[in-house]
Amino acid sequence: MNTNKRTLKKSIVVFMLNNKTFLIAVILGIILSFASPRFLTAVNLTNVLRQICVVGIMAIPFTFIIGIGDIDLSVGSIVGIVGIIVSVLMRDAGFSLFAAMTIGMIIGAACGALNAGLISALDLPPFIVTFATQSLLRGIVYISTNMVPINRIPDSLIRMGQGYIGPIPIPVIVMFIVLAICWTISKKTKFGRHIVAMGGNKEAAYHCGINTNRVRLKVFCLLGVCCAVAAVVLTGRTASGQVSAGNGNEMDCITAVVLGGSSFSGGVTNIAGTFWGTLIVGMITNGMNLLGIDSNFQIIAKGLMILIALVIDNASSKIYNKLKK
Repeated sequence: MNTNKRTLKKSIVVFMLNNKTFLIAVILGIILSFASPRFLTAVNLTNVLRQICVVGIMAIPFTFIIGIGDIDLSVGSIVGIVGIIVSVLMRDAGFSLFAAMTIGMIIGAACGALNAGLISALDLPPFIVTFATQSLLRGIVYISTNMVPINRIPDSLIRMGQGYIGPIPIPVIVMFIVLAICWTISKKTKFGRHIVAMGGNKEAAYHCGINTNRVRLKVFCLLGVCCAVAAVVLTGRTASGQVSAGNGNEMDCITAVVLGGSSFSGGVTNIAGTFWGTLIVGMITNGMNLLGIDSNFQIIAKGLMILIALVIDNASSKIYNKLKK
């Protein structure tokens, strides 16, 4: 009988460790529902989902970057430059949404390929390379626009950020499509297994026949494409190509991925966890707005969330390893 109780207790603990981000989201939702009666309304919950879409579209594939043990600080700048290019192509050159978005995704993939190529070919640290390309791309945006937003964009582009299909906002649909694709890659493909193997031990993965440079290239290109999609959604939501679009999004991505349980050391790609991590960030931001808390405190909250997530991840890993033994 005692053995059955211990087994049940162990199963419960393992379940909680494997689903800690989901449980945190549920607990946070309960707390916010008591703090503000408006939080659990259908309108507000829909707003939360709409608000997290841009970051979610970026953070979900960003999980793979962390999964291989790399980092990408240029994601916000990719969003900025693609948003400007798509706006200009549609407004001034008469491109259709499909054509402009396709070109935007090619540019996003090219930015990812540039990052991956520099890291692999020159054996440079990802942090330094992507920090440099972040500044490079943002500088191009500032110079090419003279710091003036691209206004009067076509309605079809605005619909991508503000439109609905039935009762569901288009950005939410796009985010869940990205979520489904990345989850499938993570769980059902050889590419997903190679990402985990590379992050767990790059040298061992290489000696096992995995082309680690090709894996890195695919991961960075995938992220670049998703950043381009996020740029289109954000441009539509703001109804203009903003020169500051994407600023700080790299911090939001890192926060969501770390909250989701993916380790900075690599070897873990918790796609579902990243979604819940993104939702937690959105819930906290929304809750602070509902409670009238100064928006500047949101920056402090994000920093604290990363620290708390690291502590929880470290503690839960120790508990999980002890249970396995």
